[in-house]
Amino acid sequence: FEAARDTLIGLDERNTNFKLDAKQKKFISNYRVFLGRCLSLGPSSNGDNEKFMYHLGDSHSLSFAGHKLQVGDVKMLIKPVTTVGGKAWHIGCNENNQYQEITRRNLQALPGISSVFFSFGEIDCRCDEGILKAHRKSGKSISSLTRNTVKQYVSWIVSQCNKKNHIPYIINLPAPLHMNDFSNEANKKRLEITVLFNENLTEMCKKYNLNHIDTYSVSVGKSGQSNGLYHGDRFHLDARILPEIEKQLSE
Repeated sequence: FEAARDTLIGLDERNTNFKLDAKQKKFISNYRVFLGRCLSLGPSSNGDNEKFMYHLGDSHSLSFAGHKLQVGDVKMLIKPVTTVGGKAWHIGCNENNQYQEITRRNLQALPGISSVFFSFGEIDCRCDEGILKAHRKSGKSISSLTRNTVKQYVSWIVSQCNKKNHIPYIINLPAPLHMNDFSNEANKKRLEITVLFNENLTEMCKKYNLNHIDTYSVSVGKSGQSNGLYHGDRFHLDARILPEIEKQLSE
């Protein structure tokens, strides 16, 4: 975490000879805040002689890094394996791409019969990314785009995990925070897509009899948006939600 944060701090126009565009500046700023939050909560173990719960995903896989998780009688150390910028659409895409290939290689590099969290999909549901962007461009319905994205994403996880008998735990999307830099209509659409994504994820997990972790129900407020209790920044949950996840794992 310290190395990653220092790298992002170094990527600043004051410390480099190149100029960053607005998107790069936003990316660096958001990641600096997120990694700083992860550092402030700190890991709870050095991982000596402990079993691992691997966590594959986009940047959400960093949220619980280095923290311990009680799964039944077993204490496990959460170890992130990150595909930065990866969407659920990338992972389930019929055509191979760099995000899918990185995730496939990471998954196949794990020891056989590993326990694995999966956290993809939040980027797909943002106001200016993924499903909403595809809807505006193609005219296809949000419902069908979401359903197909989730179906292919989960099907890919199952096929890849079966190769080494991994045990997948699919984490759904948390309730989103309201984004003040987007219109109320855009925030409404984002919430709609998030709910649809989670509904389809639940359905697919039931179809394949997969372990399903529900972060939405514990992070949602009365408005349908986040209650703010577990978000470390505008997008990511932090380790404060782990006791709620442990409860679900023990049921």
